[in-house]
Amino acid sequence: MSDRLYTIVLELDRRLESPGTFSLGGGLGLFLKQEHLRRERDVRTLYPIDELPAARTTNDADIFLRADVVADASRMRRIRDILDDLEFEPIASAKFMQFAKTVPEGVIKVDLLVGPLGEYATKVRLAAPSRRRASACTRVASTRRSGSTRSR
Repeated sequence: MSDRLYTIVLELDRRLESPGTFSLGGGLGLFLKQEHLRRERDVRTLYPIDELPAARTTNDADIFLRADVVADASRMRRIRDILDDLEFEPIASAKFMQFAKTVPEGVIKVDLLVGPLGEYATKVRLAAPSRRRASACTRVASTRRSGSTRSR
């Protein structure tokens, strides 16, 4: 599955033709960083690389966009067009920021994320979470507070 994620991330980067438009986070970002550290043994780290858990990735790519990219409708449209070309479908509960694609190994996802908007906050319209999604978050939070691991 990770080969497909690499390919998608590399293709997105190539088509955007704008280095630094995004950064990787989440499981894929950690996986790539850990692999880099295993190859570059002279890099100083807080913990010895051999003491870290085995590098693994998930089925999604967490792509952190810069605030100026999210604030620019044409740049966001370009990202969406590329994801459409790569046959990703929007996930209904977060149709502007999460996309999925079925592949022989299962489903892979792309999550578009952004940090603090800062000076661009007035240029971005954020949608409130759907009631269904907010309800699910509340259930998870209350389950964690109560210490229960059962679904409610």
